[in-house]
Amino acid sequence: MQKNYYQQLLFLHTIAQSGSISAAAKKLEISAAAVSKSLQTLEQEMGLPLILRTTRKLVLTEAGEKLIQQTKEAVYAIEDAFESLSSDANPPSGTVKITLPQVAFYIAIQPIYAQFCQQYPNIQLELSINNAMVDIVDHYFDLGIRFGHSIEEGMIAHQLTAPMREGLFVSKEYAQKYGVPQSIADLKNHRFIGHRFMTHNRLNPLTLNIDGEERQIALESQLIFNDTEIMMDAIIQGMGIGRIFDLRYQQLNLQQELIPVLEPYWRSFPAFYLYYFPKHQQLKRVKAVIEFLLGERSKLAKW
Repeated sequence: MQKNYYQQLLFLHTIAQSGSISAAAKKLEISAAAVSKSLQTLEQEMGLPLILRTTRKLVLTEAGEKLIQQTKEAVYAIEDAFESLSSDANPPSGTVKITLPQVAFYIAIQPIYAQFCQQYPNIQLELSINNAMVDIVDHYFDLGIRFGHSIEEGMIAHQLTAPMREGLFVSKEYAQKYGVPQSIADLKNHRFIGHRFMTHNRLNPLTLNIDGEERQIALESQLIFNDTEIMMDAIIQGMGIGRIFDLRYQQLNLQQELIPVLEPYWRSFPAFYLYYFPKHQQLKRVKAVIEFLLGERSKLAKW
C-alpha cells in the first residue's frame, strides 16, 4: 500500500465534504495546488476519475462515491485515534457540524449557543438549518437534532426538549376585530395564515387531533410563508390565525400578545432529540458539544 494513501483519502473526503478544492484547502490549511495534486495522484493510482470538474462545482463520480463510502469509517477511525491520543491538557478544538430544522434551532439551540461559544472558544460550530431529513453520516455531520420519531436506526439519541404541540393562535387585535373561532367548522370564516414546506415546496395542511385521530383541514390562505418565524410575526401583527409550537410560544412569553385557539384539537409532536453515530462521540470536540447541550437542557422551555 502507498504510504500516502491516508493523506490522499483524507483530502478526497474533505473535498467531498467542502464542495470544492479551494474550500477543502482552507479547511486543511494547505494550498489548493497541493490538494489538487493529491487528488490527481490518487486518480492516477486508481486508474479512474473520482471527481467530475465542472465550471460551477465538483461532483463525485460513481467510483468516487463508492470509494468515499467504503473508506468513510476507516478515515473516521484514524481521526478518532489521533484525537483520543492527544493530551488531556489540550482543550477541545476544531469544527463540529450540526444539522437541524429551523424550529429546533430556536427552541433548543438559540438560548444556549452563545454561552457555548464563550466556554469553548476553540470549537467552531457549523449549524446547517435544513427542514429535510439529512443522513448525518453521508453528509459529514457530527450531530443532528430532529423529532424523536424521525431518527435513523443505529444512532445514539438523547432527549433535548419536552414533547410539544402545534398550536393555533390569534393576536388580541385580531380577536377584537373578527372574534375567535369556537369550532373547527368556524375556521373557514376566519383568515388563516398558510405555511409552505421549504424543502418540498408544497403547502403544509392544517392538521388537527379530532377524536384521537389526526385529520387535515382544508383552508384558503391570503398569506403563505415558508418561514415559521415570519409566519409568527404575521400572527402577532393581527393578520390571521396561524400555527406556532407551544414551546416556542412559552419561550417568547407571548401570553400577553396572543390568544390560543381550539386548544383541545392541537396536534402533538414528540420531543427534539440530539443524535449521532456512535463513533462520533469519541472525538473530544464532539463530546464537548454533547455534554454541554445535555447539561443545559434545564434552560429550554418546559423541560
